[in-house]
Amino acid sequence: MTSREALAQAIRECQQRFTYRGEPQGDDVWQTPRETEALGSGDCEDLAVWSIATAWDLSQDEDIAATFYLVAGTAEGGGHAWVELIDEQGVTLWGDPTPGWPKALAPRGAWPTHVPGWAYRWTGHEFAEKLEYAPTP
Repeated sequence: MTSREALAQAIRECQQRFTYRGEPQGDDVWQTPRETEALGSGDCEDLAVWSIATAWDLSQDEDIAATFYLVAGTAEGGGHAWVELIDEQGVTLWGDPTPGWPKALAPRGAWPTHVPGWAYRWTGHEFAEKLEYAPTP
């Protein structure tokens, strides 16, 4: 399964399987994928973490050179997180696993409501680094 197929499948499953549960104002605890599964819910970054981990696992049967990021920024004026994939061909796509947000993968920057601020690169078992997000060219 390609990384693009894996991410699309993970986002569909996430939107169907989990409910959105926001955290109290000022709290920002990132759940592990197992915690999200046990609770059956999470906020936007918890659902993005689960989707990235699931897509990574699904796509590892392929010899791929794809990179997954959790992107943190704003959407419609509030804090939000979603997934960015740079696939095997170098194409950058966004996916938002939060129920009620766009369901299909879209080119980077295609959603004018989503304004990125930071990106966290996934290594397969953790986020390796926090990067200031570069503006869409």
